[in-house]
Amino acid sequence: MVFGVLAGLALAALLAVLVGVVIGLVIIGGVIYVAGRLVVGEKARFGSAVMVAFLGVVLGTLIGIILPVMGWVVALVVWIYLIKRFFSCGWPAAFGIGLLAVIIWAVIWIVLAAIVGIGLLAFL
Repeated sequence: MVFGVLAGLALAALLAVLVGVVIGLVIIGGVIYVAGRLVVGEKARFGSAVMVAFLGVVLGTLIGIILPVMGWVVALVVWIYLIKRFFSCGWPAAFGIGLLAVIIWAVIWIVLAAIVGIGLLAFL
């Protein structure tokens, strides 16, 4: 009986994590999509932006584990390459999309912090 309850709780926790990951990917993908539309126009697709977000998080995490000190530099190049590849643009445009996505993300957090409370800035 106890094992069944614990298994149910574990399954509920796993489901909650998966839902959180999907929501996070959609939000990050949305920010990348908006930045992409502003920089490269019609080449930017929402599905491509979500794939960039997914692959960027997975590859960035793996790179950070393998190269703990300089991994962030390699991960940054990987993110820009993913944007370049999925949005069919050059390196400068991919860098611009990445930079604009970071700016949009920061503006969203600042607005949320102003609405909800300044403590939200701790998560930026």
